[in-house]
Amino acid sequence: MFIDQLVLQLGRPLHYIKRPFSLVERVLNLRLQPGELESVLESCTRSDSTLGDYYYWYFQKQILARSLRSLDKRKTLKKLSSLDLSEYESLTRHGDSQETGLIIAIPHHAHYILSIIAIAETLRHHRQVLVFYGSPATHAGNELFDDLYAALFEDENSNVRVIHDTRRGLTAAIDGLKNGAAVIIMPDVYKHEHGTYLLPFCGRPLNVMLGTAALARKTRSSIVPAISFACRGSLHFGTRFEHVITTWVNGESDAPSEAAAIIHQDYCVTLKLFQAYEIAMSNSIHHWQHARAHYKRKLGFPRLDPSTIEVTANLFFKDPRVRYQQHPTISLLVGEPQ
Repeated sequence: MFIDQLVLQLGRPLHYIKRPFSLVERVLNLRLQPGELESVLESCTRSDSTLGDYYYWYFQKQILARSLRSLDKRKTLKKLSSLDLSEYESLTRHGDSQETGLIIAIPHHAHYILSIIAIAETLRHHRQVLVFYGSPATHAGNELFDDLYAALFEDENSNVRVIHDTRRGLTAAIDGLKNGAAVIIMPDVYKHEHGTYLLPFCGRPLNVMLGTAALARKTRSSIVPAISFACRGSLHFGTRFEHVITTWVNGESDAPSEAAAIIHQDYCVTLKLFQAYEIAMSNSIHHWQHARAHYKRKLGFPRLDPSTIEVTANLFFKDPRVRYQQHPTISLLVGEPQ
């Protein structure tokens, strides 16, 4: 531990780097394409940080990975416990009540892998824990997560199980939540863009799936937004837990029955989740895994007021190709009916 901390201190000059440094990037095995570099620089500006702060975060992750790689299960969990600054009181309070399922929704921010391990180790004493993420068959590199969780929680009595985003995994997640399990999920990733919806996030539109909200609605589970954070100048990490999000009241589902209304409700729940993320991550958005791509988009999230919608719609309705169609005219009502 002392040696790790000493090596970390030797990397402090990284903070003063303000321009791309190819030698540092090679040492860190960090390959930033031109578009990615621009996006990272924008995320650093928004975090009131330098590119060197971004390099330093990668340096932290390398030291932690090398330090933990040589340890066995018991020593790994013990070391993580000594580095973890999280307050779990509110989470375990929910964990003690198994009347409903619990969805821990954590984005790819800071030391999220360590946070997931720490959360699973904490909650497994209170209820079954299912760690839900992309299958290695469709998400290259996730086989490393399989190996990691197998090494730490392979004992059948651990009460922790890994499931993938397959039909079988989704069924296991639904059944588990209905029986009071905790599911740890990462909502800021998706398989196919055509299955996503746009919402505003940290100054840009973000494609998200509504799966986390749908899981909560179908199983009447609570969602706990969780955000991992890194500590400047040390190897400590922690997880910040935000206010619980629910889609049901007094045990009765208030989910609508119409498809459009269901999608709207799931969207509103997802928006509330990412608003919690934005508040917690805005000062460290450069620690977000997707910062390399998020700011490639140059335009902000479009916001339309009713008058703009009316003007745009009227342009459509006045188009001759629409006006002279041989079917009933579509009308637009803006505001209160007259």
